[in-house]
Amino acid sequence: MEEGLALLEEGIAHAEAIGQMTRHPTRLAQLAWAYLCAGRRAEAEETARRGEALARELRQRADEPGCLRALGIIAAAAEPLEAATAEAYFIRACGLAAGLEMRPLIAHCHLDLGRLYARVGKRDEARERLAAAAMMYREMEMAFWLTQAEEEMTRVKS
Repeated sequence: MEEGLALLEEGIAHAEAIGQMTRHPTRLAQLAWAYLCAGRRAEAEETARRGEALARELRQRADEPGCLRALGIIAAAAEPLEAATAEAYFIRACGLAAGLEMRPLIAHCHLDLGRLYARVGKRDEARERLAAAAMMYREMEMAFWLTQAEEEMTRVKS
């Protein structure tokens, strides 16, 4: 994990040093996810916020929804759960992604919201979002993610 993080950090530092800012907010969102996986939540949140701010500053609209989704996942991983914050980020990410017709990201946001709603006991909302995610994954032939959505739907029905 530490080697992978070091490589991601090195890549980001290099991109910044040479001024390669195209898709840079997305790289920051990916680093944020890696920090979260490594248990470094504070760094994850700071990095994702930096990515979101940079996406807006550079007017890289296609990068902003991914940064917002990362912030939602970080809030959903918080102890205690920051459900309202996570929900707000997922909804914002989904709305921006819809405006840009970023279908895979829209489906991922539905899946994230479905998982979140299941955790907080909003079973009807969870089923609705998971069904939307599954439908989109099926239409896009995204088998791995379709399986994830269907497994979540099975857990909510139980």
